Amino acid sequence: MAGRRSNTRGTEGGRTGSVVKPGGGWRFWVGVLAWTLAFVSTAVAGYRVHQYVKTDARFLVPGSPAPGEAPPALSIAGATHVLRARIETVFANDFGRSLLLLPLDARRKQLLAIDWVEDASVTRLWPNRIVVRIKERTPVAFTGLSGARARTALIDAHGVILEAPGRARFSLPVLRGVDEAQSERQRAERVRHMMRLLKELGSAAKDISEIDASSTDSLTVTWQGGGRVVRLTMGDRNFRARFDNFVTMYPEIRKRSESLSAFDLRLDDRITAK
Repeated sequence: MAGRRSNTRGTEGGRTGSVVKPGGGWRFWVGVLAWTLAFVSTAVAGYRVHQYVKTDARFLVPGSPAPGEAPPALSIAGATHVLRARIETVFANDFGRSLLLLPLDARRKQLLAIDWVEDASVTRLWPNRIVVRIKERTPVAFTGLSGARARTALIDAHGVILEAPGRARFSLPVLRGVDEAQSERQRAERVRHMMRLLKELGSAAKDISEIDASSTDSLTVTWQGGGRVVRLTMGDRNFRARFDNFVTMYPEIRKRSESLSAFDLRLDDRITAK
């Protein structure tokens, strides 16, 4: 009929939708198989390389060639006060084994447990050498320790107690008021107060032989001047002004009473004999 619209959406050739071509899926599975074979081959090759490095003699870390001699495969840099024997002990189980088996993080932690070691790095140097770099702690004072192991030791700015090396010589003051029973934080606080006092005294600090920081609210120093040893209670501030005032007045004080050897300087306007 003329003018009659057709609602037909099309013939078979006009139908919408996807058409799966015969045989299209096999290419996907061939690709998956190829990638799987490549992965397995790489894993097998990696395993074989790993086993080869673990067992081949060229990668074994040689130990000491003779009793008492240093292991040739262990190179140590930066160790001045740390005994080489203590570092060698850390790596005792690694000699004679593959360098691949060296546990870097574990060995670094063991080195950091040595009192003189502030920081350390451990590096594999292929095929069979170990390189150790040490950053040592810097002592700032001597300290006398009491208790079962009474001894003279050193202490650094972080409050870490350092065993005094036998041959080393240090020109440092003695810090009293610290001991092993205190935490590192407590010892570090006392060291900080000591260093603040010495810094404020400047060049005059060379005549201070001891600082007692048992009470951080009031430091006491031992001054060696004018042929005498004098103890001065300094308080916790104005160290330089109080000290200079004492040094200026001391000749007159000594004339009046030569036997006095302890003074309280905590009041800025006066010096009190103790």
